[in-house]
Amino acid sequence: MTITDHNLTDNQVKILETIRQWHLLTTTQLNQLVNPHTTTRNTGIALSRLRKHHLVDRQCQQFGHAYWSLTDEALRQLGHPTKRSAKRIRVSSTQFRHHKAVTEIGIHLHQQATQNGHKLDDWQLEHPHPYTNKRYLAADAIFTYDTDQESYIGIIELDRGTEGLRTLRDKITAYQQWAEYQPTTNHKRQQHQWKQQYPGTTPPALTFVFDCPKPERRIEKLTEWVNQIETPRTIQVLAIPKQTLLNSDPFKPNATDLSTTKPAPLLLTRNHHS
Repeated sequence: MTITDHNLTDNQVKILETIRQWHLLTTTQLNQLVNPHTTTRNTGIALSRLRKHHLVDRQCQQFGHAYWSLTDEALRQLGHPTKRSAKRIRVSSTQFRHHKAVTEIGIHLHQQATQNGHKLDDWQLEHPHPYTNKRYLAADAIFTYDTDQESYIGIIELDRGTEGLRTLRDKITAYQQWAEYQPTTNHKRQQHQWKQQYPGTTPPALTFVFDCPKPERRIEKLTEWVNQIETPRTIQVLAIPKQTLLNSDPFKPNATDLSTTKPAPLLLTRNHHS
């Protein structure tokens, strides 16, 4: 059986493709992406039909929240194998809130790109970045923002105030190690790992988005630590309160470059497609 055998509407197929791209979405988020000019009720009706065809899975959380993901059957029919990056995901209530906030950021960037006549694509969650033979870091999200002339790579880490600053500092250190890591094959050093993952001449900037009380204070503390590092850094680390990001254009200087403390745009590093 294929998707066409279900006699789905174009809107329902678009819903499936949208969930595949974003992995987990609430009904409201789906409506923002697929049917922004209609009511959420229409999207809910379409999801109910897809659920009857065993193409989507609804998972409930606390306080009436729920999210939608694709079933293995839907992934197969769409031509996407159920591998780590695509398979159905089940998360706890805490993970759901974290994921919901990360997706909210992505949807804002998607809407801003559309408004600017640009395109946001290749949105990935927990994408691995190896920095030794056995270790890797996984950012909350990574995306590509395309204009007519250039492609910008963004890496997002969301901080909800549940981790200590030491954990954030460890992430910066690991990211620095990733930017400097050169795998060895047959006793020969290869090109830097980040060049095997992304186009461009410099590693993408790492952006911390703070979704917590008094984010400016955490940014200030993290900035103090960054500027105490004596070793040269090959990466740029940005920080921005989530609410500021959601109210701004990614090309406007609303983030803080932790190494200079100067305002900087979220899309800081320019990377050309190879």
